[in-house]
Amino acid sequence: MGVQLSTKKKPNSTKKSLLTTTESIPTSPSNIEMEYLETFILVWLDLKVDNSEQNQTLQKRLRQYTTSLVTFNDLELCEQWIKTRLNDEKILFIVSGALGRKILPNIHQVKSIIAIYVFCLRPQYHITWTKDYSKIRAVISEPNTLLQHISNDLIYFENIENLKTIQIFTDHHRTRVVNSEIAPFIWYQLFLEILLSSSYLQSSASSTELIQILRQYSLNEKENLNLIEEFERTYDKQQSIVWLINNTILARFLNKVICEEDVSMLFYLRFFLIDIYNQLRDHQLDSAHVYRKQLMTLENIENIRTNLNQYLSFNGFLITSTKKPAEISTSDIDDNQFQNVLIEIDAKNRDGSMPFASIQQMTNLNNDSDIVFMCGAIFKITSLTNEYDSTWILQ
Repeated sequence: MGVQLSTKKKPNSTKKSLLTTTESIPTSPSNIEMEYLETFILVWLDLKVDNSEQNQTLQKRLRQYTTSLVTFNDLELCEQWIKTRLNDEKILFIVSGALGRKILPNIHQVKSIIAIYVFCLRPQYHITWTKDYSKIRAVISEPNTLLQHISNDLIYFENIENLKTIQIFTDHHRTRVVNSEIAPFIWYQLFLEILLSSSYLQSSASSTELIQILRQYSLNEKENLNLIEEFERTYDKQQSIVWLINNTILARFLNKVICEEDVSMLFYLRFFLIDIYNQLRDHQLDSAHVYRKQLMTLENIENIRTNLNQYLSFNGFLITSTKKPAEISTSDIDDNQFQNVLIEIDAKNRDGSMPFASIQQMTNLNNDSDIVFMCGAIFKITSLTNEYDSTWILQ
């Protein structure tokens, strides 16, 4: 059954709820106060969303991309719930053709909705009216096609989210003034040092507290409890990098926490950061020449252009490849707001720098090209050139 929200009371706690799910649809969205474990929320509206074996199977497959799946079989309740969402939430909305035609005029403008998929038996009946809604990504009838669209679009939207973790640091070593632009950079570097060092935090870091939090707010939702139990049963700090690169719930949760700079949750995730740091340090490369595709706005690009020979930092983990991509285009989504940027990095191991290592050397995975940099890595900007159209090379 799909994750459905409820007016059921939360456990007694001063902490914000991370996940609140039961088996009933909410009777009043105004009573719902909820924060999700992951950045992206899948919402599915269909009269038979839970009543067919095919739909229940599809729900399980959708959870492979995000555990935050909310289902509705009532149009009015779905509309009310969507309108209560915060603007910074990211909803991918799946809707049947008949219900989509009724609900989209009322919710298409909601900022938290970033993509819509009309999933119906007869797509040909809905081609005309769906052209009026720019957020509609596809009108489809096949589950596999729906999953492929969502998979591709999540890669695109995650790439955009990564922009939040990129900062430019201007070298002001000759002045004692720390302005508002430099302060976040310095704060984050010091914060990482505190998290990763036993010199500042004497207590040992473990997964116990995080597991307790996840269980407390899962409210017995079966699918999420299964994932929590799998993590508790199989997590091995010697293979922490596998949990990062395999798009697990832990990795997606960590990425969200880093993007939102959620300090309290980063402390609960400290054990994971330390395990990855130690694994990268133990397999540290002397040097690497790697590439990374990234979407950026024109404002981002102009900011980089005016700060050549300054520094670019990545608050999140940076996964790169030693193989230069043959095609730089990141996505086929037509959005003039973004430009394609190929980041080319020439990295060398220096004292005090964040470690980087080859995935293949750290795991049993057959991957001879991917290199992972620890979060907080800093690079000097040497050049930015416009190759063609909306494509740039950043070195």
